[in-house]
Formats: sequence, C-alpha cells, structure tokens
Amino acid sequence: MTIERQWLEVMKSEVPEAFTSEIPLAPRAGFIDAQIKLMAMPHECMWDVYLRKQFLSPVLQLLGAGALTVVLAFDDYANVPRAKAITQAKRRARIVPIEFTGEQELPESPPMPWDAAMANREFKARVVEWVTQELPPLVPLHQWPGSALVVDWRGESVDYWTAESDGVVKEERPRCQVGSECPPPQAS
Repeated sequence: MTIERQWLEVMKSEVPEAFTSEIPLAPRAGFIDAQIKLMAMPHECMWDVYLRKQFLSPVLQLLGAGALTVVLAFDDYANVPRAKAITQAKRRARIVPIEFTGEQELPESPPMPWDAAMANREFKARVVEWVTQELPPLVPLHQWPGSALVVDWRGESVDYWTAESDGVVKEERPRCQVGSECPPPQAS
C-alpha cells in the first residue's frame, strides 16, 4: 500500500474545519515518520540545513506543543514489508541511483539529484546513521523537563535520549512489541 502524496491537501479541502493552525491539545507523545523526512532536500542543499529543517524543526515543534516524548522512526530495512519493496522497485525503475558503497563517507555536500541519491539504499542508510548521531545533541531537551527523544531505526533496541544535569544522555532500551508491555527503564 502506498500513501497518496496529496492526501493531506485533499483532506484539508474536503473537511477544512477538521484542521487548525495550532495543535488544540498538548500531546503526550509525538511521532515523526523520519523515512518521509529523508526524501526531501531543502533548496539550500546543505547538510546542516537538511538536518535542521527535516529533523530538528519537527522535533522542536512537537516538544513546543507539549509532547513529553518525541519518537523519530526510520525504516529498519530488515523488517520492511515485501509490499513496500514492490512500491520501491516501481519508484526506482524511473531513477538511476548514484554510485555509493557502504564503506564511503558522506560527501561534503548532498549529491543532486537527491532522489537518485535516495534510490541508493547504502547511501540512504549512511544518511540515517548520520542523522541519528548528529540530531540528538542538538535537541535542547533541558528546556522541557521530563521530555525524551526516542530514535528508532534498526536492531533490537531504540536510543532513548533525556536531559540530565550533565547534558543530553543516551540510553538503549529494548524495542517493545506491538500489544505487549514495555519493560521499565533500567535504573542508572
């Protein structure tokens, strides 16, 4: 199943009263589909701008709206359903991926066209790895006491970031299965 790109525009035109410019309540948690955020490169075409606009700004917006926990979730390619692979194959049929191997470092500036870069799974994984390393220290969690940033990408655990007196601290927590109780955090 693929999500139609214009679904939000259609919904807003069909039911405008269902949308507000401000979040009408303080959410306990916010979810960001980071895989979608990966796909758009701002027109400035610079890594720092990309990180700020695509990832930091949405996290800060949710924290500012009152979310105590923000989950930034990327696709774990080991668990991507086959149905999504079919859609991806159709998309890649129109695009020639850039040459990039898993051993390479990211280039000084983002390669263009960006969709050709994103069509290379190893390049995309390197970008995700970079985002997951660079983003958490930039999030001023200390401004929202009791808040947390959860970065979910791959493996059996998630990175759980909180603000402590000595800065932002990362703890690895087991990934919870849908419909099951999550284990309590380990005492530090």
